Amino acid sequence: MIKNITINGDFLCRNLTGIERFAYETTIRLDKIIEKDSLSILVPKNAKFIPDFENIKVVRSNKSCKIFPLWEHIFFSLYLFKTKSIPLDFANVTPLFKPGIVFIHDIYAKLYPKDFTSKKEKLIRLYMCMMYKHCAKHAKKLLTVSNFSKKQISSTYHVKEDDISVIYNGWEHIKNIEADNSIFDEHPELTEKNYFFTLGSLQKRKNLKWICNYASKNHDERFAISGKAISGMVSNELKELQTLKNVVLLGYVSDAQVKALMQKCKAFVFPSYYEGFGIPPLEALACGAPIIIGNAASLPELYGNTAHYIDCNNTDVKLSELLKNQTEAPERLFKEYSYRQTAEKLKETLSEFTQMKIAIDCRMIGSGGIGSYISALLPHFLRDNKCLLIGSSEQLKKFSAEKNAEIVICNTKPFSLKEIFNFPKAILKKINRCDLYYSPYCNVPGGIKIPLYTTIHDVVFLDVPGLASKAGTFIRKCFYKRACFYSKEIFTVSNFSAQRIKHHLHCKKNIVCTYNALPDWFFENKKPDSSLAKEDKILFVGNIKKHKGLSTLLDAFIKAKEKGLSSSLVIVGNKDNFRTADEQIFNKINSAPQNSVTFTGKITDEDLKNLYKQSKVLVQPSLYEGFGMPPLEALNLGTHVILTDIPVFKEIYEDFPVTFYKAEDSEELYQKLLDIENIIKEPLNIPDKYSFEKTYSIIMNSLETK
Repeated sequence: MIKNITINGDFLCRNLTGIERFAYETTIRLDKIIEKDSLSILVPKNAKFIPDFENIKVVRSNKSCKIFPLWEHIFFSLYLFKTKSIPLDFANVTPLFKPGIVFIHDIYAKLYPKDFTSKKEKLIRLYMCMMYKHCAKHAKKLLTVSNFSKKQISSTYHVKEDDISVIYNGWEHIKNIEADNSIFDEHPELTEKNYFFTLGSLQKRKNLKWICNYASKNHDERFAISGKAISGMVSNELKELQTLKNVVLLGYVSDAQVKALMQKCKAFVFPSYYEGFGIPPLEALACGAPIIIGNAASLPELYGNTAHYIDCNNTDVKLSELLKNQTEAPERLFKEYSYRQTAEKLKETLSEFTQMKIAIDCRMIGSGGIGSYISALLPHFLRDNKCLLIGSSEQLKKFSAEKNAEIVICNTKPFSLKEIFNFPKAILKKINRCDLYYSPYCNVPGGIKIPLYTTIHDVVFLDVPGLASKAGTFIRKCFYKRACFYSKEIFTVSNFSAQRIKHHLHCKKNIVCTYNALPDWFFENKKPDSSLAKEDKILFVGNIKKHKGLSTLLDAFIKAKEKGLSSSLVIVGNKDNFRTADEQIFNKINSAPQNSVTFTGKITDEDLKNLYKQSKVLVQPSLYEGFGMPPLEALNLGTHVILTDIPVFKEIYEDFPVTFYKAEDSEELYQKLLDIENIIKEPLNIPDKYSFEKTYSIIMNSLETK
């Protein structure tokens, strides 16, 4: 089912010409092919008529559409905010505060400023140019009616052509109209095949001036010009047309009379010099009339060899002679340009909105636990949603082939001034077209206008003194607070972390606990491998930051070795990192018995998994954690865990077969190491709440209810 989309029904307040005809015909056919109530239409109080829709839900507004900017940007927008729906506009505009899906048929007002001369016309042009730019910059989806318009929108407003979809116009409405030949009783001078027919319009691009100039030089050829708008023409042109005996000014005529005029004319003449599509020539072809059209804008693209062409600026041509040239039969056009296909293509476009589109910051991939967290979550997001993934090519190459992934390369570093004050505009534009933005950490780029969510894993730098300088701690606190300020909701990985966030940041936003979890690949092949028998190894997985407690482990291990402990200590990581980062810890490592402490160097996920399986016990001597993943990984692979009794470990591992000891108590840990054989317990299955499927479902539940 299509996501909550509301059609702007303002076209029902106006006569069915041009864009209004396109909107009406497309909507009534769309109604036939969608599920019931999957779309709604907001109809102004002063609508001239309301179609009898079967599946589109009609919502009647108590507000009128008399000043259409007021309707579009106030009344229609208020309804959109109230219903949390996405607007679908057919007429070159989209709400300023709630942009959505919009057709830009052409950008005439932008490209032909000299055609707008009066004060009213200039105001209209100013408004339309503002709307073109707003639509191009902020619309969730841009649609247009020809490749010509697509290229012009792209080049003028710097929108990628791939981001603009072309949905052609149709013609079928004309065949359902019964021709009204009474027009010939009113104008007996018009007989079958003795006149050229054209439509008059206020818009200068329709180029009625060409008809005027041509008719004044060719008195043997008669012209019938329809259109109430003729009364608004430039007075000199109107006066000249009124003096020409070979021109019949019909004034307003009905659709049925237009059909009759098209059926019996010598040819339909359409000298327009700018069109996004141009429906009248297609209507004329459907009525059996030859067409003579301007060799300009979209017209050659659309009509090809089915038309006779004229130079829009040159009347030195003889239309009767031009008609002697052969043209292609129009049946191909009738198949290619039909409202049935228009509706089907529009439905296909709207179906893109069945899935939420989430912009996800992936720039922390490869950065320790945070990177692993988002890497493990992404497959779940991509399974159910369209995702805009922001990161480097290296970080995102694993996900580039995913059908729901749109990759945006971004080399702006997290936690940088550029991220806050000068984040790339092209990337922001893509982000702000999504439904929401999710950051797996507390870094938030400036310029994001859509709902924003973050995960703050911990506030270790605020809880543990000495991890950073005073300036560094202050800067980190600013980033934490900034994330709290801009986020609609905060996610974190334990109830302990939620309490610490509230304590330090005075965060009033809702904080949701989404426990950390094991990546899906960790559950694969977790049974003991006969080639990977348990070895006499004690394993440490972590870094050498003070709060990881490695110093305590080394003290206990060295003392236990002196008392005959046979086990070796395996530290996951590079020895050089320890040498340069903490001289005290490095000295303790060197004081251990020879070959009793080994380093793995950089290892793959699969190697780490095998190391867990081989080790007798994992020791997690942390003084502080937001969650602490290694114990969960070890337990899942059948390895016993000794860990500190810090609050978060008690919260998460209290019901697991683990051994606790008092944090920073090297003496107690020493005793545990000596008694390893007696404290090892049988492993158990990891509860579902520690799976990324569960983590993802909690996050999505929050996102979908906002």
